[in-house]
Amino acid sequence: MRTLRETANGRYEEKKSVFLSRVLPVRSEEEARAKIADYRKENKGARHTVFAYIIDGTPVIERMSDDGEPQGTGGLPLLSLLQGRELKNVCLMVSRIFGGILLGVGGLSRAYKKAGEEALAQALFWQTTCAVEVTARLAYDIHAKLRPLLSTCQVVDEAFSDEVRVTLWIEQTKAAERMEELQSAAMGRLIWEKQHSAVFYRRSDGLLEPLE
Repeated sequence: MRTLRETANGRYEEKKSVFLSRVLPVRSEEEARAKIADYRKENKGARHTVFAYIIDGTPVIERMSDDGEPQGTGGLPLLSLLQGRELKNVCLMVSRIFGGILLGVGGLSRAYKKAGEEALAQALFWQTTCAVEVTARLAYDIHAKLRPLLSTCQVVDEAFSDEVRVTLWIEQTKAAERMEELQSAAMGRLIWEKQHSAVFYRRSDGLLEPLE
């Protein structure tokens, strides 16, 4: 799933009207609505705050609102931006501060879309993926032997006492194969201590980072 890593903001001006935009990650419809309410309070001088959000699930939830603007001029352009980028668990909002000049239906639609694009242009997008956190216990001589192979893994912790404990993050689809590869290289002397599955961000460099 492609989603947003953190909040990003944008700004667009058209004929003295100011369009303030914000895109942010959300995990539920309730969270999205709370964020929209907060944004409205933050921009008290705005006549309208239009929004769109997509929440992953079964079924996927897609919502939008023109917030009193002519039908289809605000929420739909924002929803189209999210759909076109295949984003989920994301909310996009734009508050309009009226500048005294009417923009017309076409002008409003273009301005809201442009404001949404301005926020999205500042955003950092990551894929989410299921991954496994595994910890292996092994002797020092085996650890030395595995060091070249471990360097190709995402090692997140190493603890040294009478033996070595190595904790790895591995994408779930690759976990069984990678664990078998490590066990084979260790000549069967790895002891897998614990395994835990979770959802992680896959960064642009391929490394995993846990959801906060």
